Amino acid sequence: MLTRMTTSRWAAAMIVAAGMLSLAPVAAGDDPPRELTVSPAAEPTPVLRYRLMPAPAERRAGKAAPIYFRAMVLLGQRVSWRGDGLPAGDVGDRERVRHWLDADLHDLPIDEVRQLLNNYSEVFAEIDHAARHERADWQPRLSEGIHALLPELGQMRALARLTALRARVAIQQGALDEAIAALRTGYAMSEHMGELPVLLGSHVAWSIALMMASVTEELIAAEHAPNLYWALASRRDATANLRAAIATDRRVIYMMAPELERLPTTPLPRAEADRLWAMTFEAWATDVDLTNPLAATSVGLLMYPRARERLLERGVDPDHVEAMPVKQALLHYWLEEFEHWADEMVKWSYLPYTEAIEPLGRSEDEMVDAALRGAVANPFLHSFISVSAAFGTGARTQHRFALLRAIEAIRMHVAETGTLPDALAEVTVVPVPTDPITGEPFAYERDGDTFTLKSAEPTRAHGTHERAGVRVRVRAVRP
Repeated sequence: MLTRMTTSRWAAAMIVAAGMLSLAPVAAGDDPPRELTVSPAAEPTPVLRYRLMPAPAERRAGKAAPIYFRAMVLLGQRVSWRGDGLPAGDVGDRERVRHWLDADLHDLPIDEVRQLLNNYSEVFAEIDHAARHERADWQPRLSEGIHALLPELGQMRALARLTALRARVAIQQGALDEAIAALRTGYAMSEHMGELPVLLGSHVAWSIALMMASVTEELIAAEHAPNLYWALASRRDATANLRAAIATDRRVIYMMAPELERLPTTPLPRAEADRLWAMTFEAWATDVDLTNPLAATSVGLLMYPRARERLLERGVDPDHVEAMPVKQALLHYWLEEFEHWADEMVKWSYLPYTEAIEPLGRSEDEMVDAALRGAVANPFLHSFISVSAAFGTGARTQHRFALLRAIEAIRMHVAETGTLPDALAEVTVVPVPTDPITGEPFAYERDGDTFTLKSAEPTRAHGTHERAGVRVRVRAVRP
């Protein structure tokens, strides 16, 4: 017999998975400000000399996805990347790249890193080519379920890591134009990944964008770094596709089992109800194998009374309800509950993050509570538990880029005036962005030749959490 304990573990697992995606903030005391040293930098001439996205004239018509797939194949063909069959003690190129991305920029073994990157020149040629295309056109196989996308998503992360490492090496060597070109490819990859209209695609797009943001911050800290204010402002944000991704996730059930969308309230023959049940739960993975006859019978005994009651409350003909197979009644009940909570989740995507995050969090908590009030959790509901995580991750990605653009505005101000502003309001050479998480200006503090930018973000509970932000020292500035 399926127990409430099993249901609780299912719900808890889904919540943990959502939390892993959320990049949730840690306590301010454990999150010291990042430290940067930068130089004053005026607006470039011409203004759009530096770009973090391919210029419109560089964009090609056609589809980037097949070219990315060629790069993935080339990557997968290399034993040194896969790591199988390597000598004992050899971690492989994949792990080397991860390690070098985390290492201090000035500790990189440049000759060794360059040799590795040279070994992947064919891969770089493909992704540079793909990044110049206007759109990706992934053509996802959503009828096969979200998990059909996972290999492609993982491979895009790998290509992005190689690209970020290429940019880091260029920065370390002072080849800043080369670094910007690599970042341009990385940001285009993020934009292309954001076209995939599912939340997993959005998360990978944001992870790539944040990877490139970390390298961009290192570029800004280079001694002769150009000002990237307008390059950052012209970057196209993958967050723009979040609403489409949420809407698609809402439809995945029906893409995998189209007959559910036309499930009649007139009784089906028992064999037809059994077929529809089997088709649905062969496609839709659940915590319990509902294609197993014993499990399905146990679930029916536990949940049928509530399903029957709900059908009668909806005004379905009582004779039809009595004649309806148990499996058909359960599918109706779960789908109605799913539609209610799906609407509840999707509606918040129409509001800004600051307005939506607290009520969205409460709605998700209520959805979990509703699922646990039954003897068996609704198997369709878990697809929406990560909406607030996605919303938060997208907002924090925007926050990171707004912070970088604020730093560039201050660098531009110092280049023009010779001194740091005492308040952000003094910076008038270009607009200083507000924090997209709070909708308010960043908190700004000056201490001689150093300034600190901080912000506070709303939490799902009432109140705010202060983020540590970044502490920046400016070279050759009057205290």
